[in-house]
Amino acid sequence: MRRSIRPLAPLAGVLLASTALTACGNDGQQDADFEDAPAQEESTAPDPEPTADPEDQDNEDDDADNRDDTDDRDDAGEAIGPLDPQDAIETISYELPGDSSTTVDVGLHGLRVEGEVMLLELSFTGQFYGNNPMNIYAMMGGSVYPELNDREHLKQYTVIGTGHDRWSTPSTNAGHRYESGQTAPYWAYYAAPVDDIDTITVTVIPGAVEFEDVEIER
Repeated sequence: MRRSIRPLAPLAGVLLASTALTACGNDGQQDADFEDAPAQEESTAPDPEPTADPEDQDNEDDDADNRDDTDDRDDAGEAIGPLDPQDAIETISYELPGDSSTTVDVGLHGLRVEGEVMLLELSFTGQFYGNNPMNIYAMMGGSVYPELNDREHLKQYTVIGTGHDRWSTPSTNAGHRYESGQTAPYWAYYAAPVDDIDTITVTVIPGAVEFEDVEIER
């Protein structure tokens, strides 16, 4: 199944009514009224070591940018490997905001429970012209942390972890870059449902890329 979606409307006008939902993350579920994170206490750690040579730092950044995310995975499990967009359960296509020459096909490949967690698998295939290779972050116009919304029970599940320590494919502006037409695999872990449900809504970008009534495999 394939759907096409035109450029994003302003996100402020299309965000889900998350204030009515309950978020589920590291410890299960949280209130969907997300508050600003508390200010961090002033660090008492000693002064850092002298900064490394800039040339060495550039080399480290290059290594990070050229890393193949399909071969990297933290304690969450083994790499999922390549995904064929032709095998997607459903595909949504949309134009990159602010760049009508770039389209991205987002494929849904599955959502299944593994013990106390759920594994989501997606693929991103960009079609762009006159640009350098792009990573998932660039293809999506920002970091990708899909949400799972159980609207029947007013609960929301978010990727386990915080900051750069999330149980998901790195979706910051680093990592492997893909040529136009290449497919980037994406995986993310969530807490298993606390209610007896068979389907859930997978929201990749609110109002733009959303898969409804996704079957939860067990």
